[in-house]
Amino acid sequence: PDDYGNMDYITSWAQSLIVAEILRLAVENAGYDVLAKGGEEAWQAVETQGIQKLNNFDVGGLHGPVSYSPGDNRLSKSVRLFQIQSGEIVPITDWIEAPVVKYEEFDWFGQ
Repeated sequence: PDDYGNMDYITSWAQSLIVAEILRLAVENAGYDVLAKGGEEAWQAVETQGIQKLNNFDVGGLHGPVSYSPGDNRLSKSVRLFQIQSGEIVPITDWIEAPVVKYEEFDWFGQ
């Protein structure tokens, strides 16, 4: 596709891998039957047995390891700089821990 290799493509690919892992964990921990019924119980299972069980999930280098932490809903907590070299996306740094940004503390937030 025309999008191949741009950040939207990469981000969407990574998000798809994360969603697949969340659902895999939910099925593994809560059971297929719980999820197949749908409804509130299924959503609770996805949250508690899927999302909250994510721990250092590797999305193949598309971004840093993905983990759930209570009170910090960012699944990816690190950044990395890339550069285009000879038409290829090449990492030029290791993963760097990203600080939590609390937008609600900025004066402009919500305006």
